[in-house]
Amino acid sequence: MENDQKIKLGAGIWTISILHFIGIAFSIIGTIMSLLFKDAINEQMMTLGEGAVPQVSQMEIIIGLVFTILMLVSVILILRRKAVGVYCYFGTIILRVIFSLITVESKLGILFILILPVLMAIFIYIKKEVYGFGTASAE
Repeated sequence: MENDQKIKLGAGIWTISILHFIGIAFSIIGTIMSLLFKDAINEQMMTLGEGAVPQVSQMEIIIGLVFTILMLVSVILILRRKAVGVYCYFGTIILRVIFSLITVESKLGILFILILPVLMAIFIYIKKEVYGFGTASAE
């Protein structure tokens, strides 16, 4: 029974999770602000002479908010050592990349979306036994 110690997550998973939490906080605040003040923002852009700025539909804003909330839930589940959090995390990333490709986002933006998930995948692979993906030791 002495070997039933919890395996630590590791600094990499914690660091990437904290960076995700910071990004999620800014994303939620920005999304809510753009939903509430969409008309004022568009009017201000017109007065600045930025009339050619593409309009973001309310549906795109809401879909982005849903992705953000899914990411928040999955990162919390990853920190709680749940394998479903890992599946939800990478599923959300795949859906977000597909959505970005459909909405004709820049290729550089898609690469930026993938930086933290690639690092998270590396750190989760290193600590895969925490989530039950590998065996910790062979007795």
